[in-house]
Amino acid sequence: MSDQSEKANTPAARARQWWADLSGKTDQRKQDRGALAKLRRCRRPVDALTISATFPLMQRLPGFNHDRVAALAVVLAHIREDDPGKKVARAIGRKSLTDEESALLSEGRFRRLLQTQGNEELLTSMVRLVRHMKGIANINDIAGSVLYWGDETRRRWAFDYYAAGSAAPDSNDNQDSELEEARP
Repeated sequence: MSDQSEKANTPAARARQWWADLSGKTDQRKQDRGALAKLRRCRRPVDALTISATFPLMQRLPGFNHDRVAALAVVLAHIREDDPGKKVARAIGRKSLTDEESALLSEGRFRRLLQTQGNEELLTSMVRLVRHMKGIANINDIAGSVLYWGDETRRRWAFDYYAAGSAAPDSNDNQDSELEEARP
């Protein structure tokens, strides 16, 4: 398998493809406005399980915790445009380590985001974040972050937010260390 096809088969890439299909960003399908609207009204992961559009995402992400995938479906439904050029925490963070005023999201709100626990709270926090970003976010990054939300993802987000990437420990692109936390 080539490196490119491996990247296209990551959980985040499969979630992005689901979003593209549902949002009408592919040539094969029209936008499913009804499903997107229903998903945007969900307040809990279990609410998303009453919407049939959630289940193709679950099929694309076998082995992940169902509530985590349902939460991801709701979060992705709030994204209107993919911005693959910048990681989410960089987009909301400081321009430089010393520039405290440049962050889109305040440091206090960012700290509360990093303290998020559980699928329901994660859904609420990530939806608020996407709204704060006006619906424009890096889908692969947010999908991978939601699926693997845990200490390693929080660490990566902290380094990105504070523009301290050069000091960051090596990151694992597959985020395998947190796979167990997201599995059923």
